[in-house]
Amino acid sequence: NEVWHTKKPVKTSAWHHHSQLVLIVCQNSTQIYTISLHQSSKVLQSDVILDVSLNAPSTALSKATIEHILWNPSSRRLIVQYQQKHQINLLTVFDTHYQHHLKLHFSFMGYIKGPKEGDTISNDTKVHPPIYMTFKQHVNLNDYNALLAVCWNDNIISTIPMYFSLNDNDHLHSLN
Repeated sequence: NEVWHTKKPVKTSAWHHHSQLVLIVCQNSTQIYTISLHQSSKVLQSDVILDVSLNAPSTALSKATIEHILWNPSSRRLIVQYQQKHQINLLTVFDTHYQHHLKLHFSFMGYIKGPKEGDTISNDTKVHPPIYMTFKQHVNLNDYNALLAVCWNDNIISTIPMYFSLNDNDHLHSLN
């Protein structure tokens, strides 16, 4: 039983599919930390690995804090959901892969934009942020590499297929 202390409460986490690496986000944060369980030393190592505010296209998004993170089953796509108080109907998508010396690398890929409901009387638009998201656990690689389902707070559910090439060196590396 290992114990790791944070300065703030943890808001969300996501395990890598190898189960030796976990990403965590503390409350009211834009930063994602990584904790590695090293087999040889049995010591928890933590580092800030990603600050999502650095990829933000607008001031509103750069100040938005993370609500939830989700890795697809192969740990090749990381989805970031923002807290609902920010009224952002975007999810940020990152490609994840290993580089030299088994260092995890994140590449910004883009956004998944949620629905907007137009008000024809005042021409205002109501933003519907996501409230829940999940990846399909077992996918047929002939169809797509990952399938994301997103529930938006307006009773709409979106399914988003994700296509990418699998490089054996990236997703089959052992963290031992």
